[in-house]
Amino acid sequence: MSINKYVGDYRLIEEFDEKGRVHHSHEYIGKPYYFVSGPDEVAAARKKLLILGAAAFVFYIAAMIPASDMMHSMFVSLPFAFCAVPLFILMTTVWQVPGGTKKPMERRLAERISNRIPQCGMFLMILSAAALIGTAGVILSRIFGSGSTFRTGNVIFTVMAASLMAAAVLIFRSRTVFSVYCAGEA
Repeated sequence: MSINKYVGDYRLIEEFDEKGRVHHSHEYIGKPYYFVSGPDEVAAARKKLLILGAAAFVFYIAAMIPASDMMHSMFVSLPFAFCAVPLFILMTTVWQVPGGTKKPMERRLAERISNRIPQCGMFLMILSAAALIGTAGVILSRIFGSGSTFRTGNVIFTVMAASLMAAAVLIFRSRTVFSVYCAGEA
């Protein structure tokens, strides 16, 4: 992968002001990119993903507030802690989606949207599922081990982790709306 992958998509413009100073700007000259879905469908999916992402953040934070035995297990705490990374990347990417417009996108933005949203949804789903499986393992080891399984924090963590997993599945299912195509290619 090249560092300057998109350098051919732009043209540098030099302008002189009245004092003789040079001002640099750029202009996009690459091919236009559009969503495969209609602008109304993209706007609705963007709104849906913003709501789901905000709910997922609430589930993520709410799971860590009460004291629970789950976060003392490496098999639960590591995947659950790493859920924040795809969730943050997903939300910053969804925020950049132009919703409700037929304006063309630059290649950099189009590739960012079409690549990051499915990948972040998949990784969020995998990590939250791993945390949920680890939670089931901790609960089973408590049942067959020491016998003290019920804590309010354990129940809240399990419910919030399951809710995060459900939100991740819904986020991953909406990935097809954000497919893009290049108008200059056949």
